[in-house]
Amino acid sequence: MSIYYNLYTAILKASSETILSWPQGPNIPFFTIKQTRKSKTNPQCLVITSYSVTPWTADPEIPVLYFSVTRVPDTTTDDNNTYTDDDTDCNSIDLNTLPQDTFLTDPEDIIAELVPEPYADEINKTLPALSQGIHPYTGLPVFFLHPCATQDLLKIIESPDPVLTMYRWLQTFGRVVSLDIPEYVP
Repeated sequence: MSIYYNLYTAILKASSETILSWPQGPNIPFFTIKQTRKSKTNPQCLVITSYSVTPWTADPEIPVLYFSVTRVPDTTTDDNNTYTDDDTDCNSIDLNTLPQDTFLTDPEDIIAELVPEPYADEINKTLPALSQGIHPYTGLPVFFLHPCATQDLLKIIESPDPVLTMYRWLQTFGRVVSLDIPEYVP
């Protein structure tokens, strides 16, 4: 049984247990990470829309984390909800399947914008390199973590508990966008 299948099963299991609410796309899990950190120099929020699929490869063992980044004003979200100061001081996950309108075009912008300075070099060393491409299902421009080392990493984080596998996956790749996922205790 493929790691991708196990991850997808974990997402569906988490949805059924209402740990997180995961909308379902065309057989692919969609989620949106809202990076809502703001500062005086950057009074905006960044919305990172992420997709986990298996593109351009015959090997179903290699899921790829796709993501795009959208800048939104700090006063409203993409669904017209108002952020409060408490919301903009921390990271959160908001799950939806709505496409975003604008995208950053340089992967270095993501590292510079989202990863604290002391950790940027470390992240580049420990995770696959960022690449750019077109999402195979949505046709939208996206960034993705190069899949070369993804399979080995997922073998490490796989667990008999599929929800724990999902949380480990989010904790691992969330580092790229400075997302902190709380510890999951089964």
